[in-house]
Amino acid sequence: MSIILSSKNKDQLLFEGFRYRRDRSVWQCIKDKYKGRARFDENIYEAYKNHTCQAPNPEEIEKAVYNYEIRKKAENSHDPPRLIIQEARLKLSSDAAADNDIPKEPTSFSEIVIPLKFQLTISNQQFLLYDNDDNQNRLLIFASRDQLDLLNGCEVWHCDGTFAVVPKLFEQTYSIHGLIREKTLPLIYSLLPNKKEETYETLFRVVQQHVQRVPRYITIDFEKGAENA
Repeated sequence: MSIILSSKNKDQLLFEGFRYRRDRSVWQCIKDKYKGRARFDENIYEAYKNHTCQAPNPEEIEKAVYNYEIRKKAENSHDPPRLIIQEARLKLSSDAAADNDIPKEPTSFSEIVIPLKFQLTISNQQFLLYDNDDNQNRLLIFASRDQLDLLNGCEVWHCDGTFAVVPKLFEQTYSIHGLIREKTLPLIYSLLPNKKEETYETLFRVVQQHVQRVPRYITIDFEKGAENA
């Protein structure tokens, strides 16, 4: 038995192979159409209404914990995302890992297919801003509407690329940060296939299409292609 937070930051009870959400003073099976209930009584949890959905599913519970641990560590750790995910996957059983809905790591740009669920934020805002679908030089840009609105209000931008934390096939992760209340926040993320000037030009052109206000100051790293773009 354990209690975790869902992707919407709500309590979920994991008990005897089922997942429950809070329903006032009791817990209700997360599958809305079904009647399974659990309650806390005299220091123990017990199911008191039978489930009509399906048999207990330990692998589903494992994956719920897996997703929760990734979110929790991402909020409290400075580790690279890839390392956080790899450490969480080590705790999965082989069956749960095989059935996990995270796409397999591609071996070529043509194999990159981004499922709809990974194109959206947890509040269903579009997050995949741009995909050039180029099987030779794939370029992906990510930002939600809220992030773009924040960047639109920033007078200072900081653009920075890293080669240390980047998925295979891509050459660098490039981000655009905005200065908000004396804090620099990452608001646009992109995966670049190379350091060519035309790649940076495409990136900044897409940003200009979605952010109307021109900042007063822009700081960049020392990549010549980015500086020229």
